Amino acid sequence: VENATLVDWEDVTVLRGDLYLSDMGNNLNRRKDLGVYQVPEPQSEKVTSVKAKRFLPVEYPDQHGFPPLSGWNFDCEATFAWNGKLYFITKSRPPFRVYVQGSSAGLYRLDSEHTGRVNVLTKVDQIEDLGGWVTSADANPEGTLLAVLVESPIQSVWLFEKPEEGDRFF
Repeated sequence: VENATLVDWEDVTVLRGDLYLSDMGNNLNRRKDLGVYQVPEPQSEKVTSVKAKRFLPVEYPDQHGFPPLSGWNFDCEATFAWNGKLYFITKSRPPFRVYVQGSSAGLYRLDSEHTGRVNVLTKVDQIEDLGGWVTSADANPEGTLLAVLVESPIQSVWLFEKPEEGDRFF
């Protein structure tokens, strides 16, 4: 991918015909350069490179330390598109314990698409006990279900139905 730097890419999703590459890996919860690359979806198997259209820098509204002294809740491996917006699901761990899994997750939405300044994500929802780390998520084509993949220590797939209103899936 030209015009892109791989720091800690975690997930990819499709929105409005483009690919969105999530550079939201944040194991130590100290990154200040999180964001998403928008890339045209290749229309042929013969395409060997693409040029990123833009980079959307993002930050969490509730992260105040880099790293925070309390829970580390700002590492994201799951990105999905739903209802015309990009969403991110974070995983958690105790502070300064990189390899210890937490079981809570936050759901965030990207509401703006600035390239020259940071886009502050909107925190939409929180869930306290998924049994482990969220590693992927996707909505079905109809937008009625959200599947969330969780690994270690309890491997599972959670299915959340579309809320009657809004986007608080959890």
